[in-house]
Amino acid sequence: MVARVIVNGIRVLYDDICVGKETPLSQRDDIWAEKAKRLLRAEMARQGVTYDDLARRLAELGIADNSPNLRNKVSRGTFTAAFLLQCMEAIGCKTLRLE
Repeated sequence: MVARVIVNGIRVLYDDICVGKETPLSQRDDIWAEKAKRLLRAEMARQGVTYDDLARRLAELGIADNSPNLRNKVSRGTFTAAFLLQCMEAIGCKTLRLE
């Protein structure tokens, strides 16, 4: 892996993929955020879990959050990996499908 950054963020090279002004990192991050959001929503649907259910199940794990806040967090897709794992544990998902 090669990682180069030129001053002012003009060119970044990660794993032979060049990201420059034409494709800012923020746009690439949006793609990943969308994938994370879809992954979590798909697993919730597979398990038949609503946001109210998720809030209750997270509370059982000691994670306080309410349904509207969870809905907003998932809608943005900018949650942490720790949050994703907490949700998967709360949902009862043991295997992730990354397709």
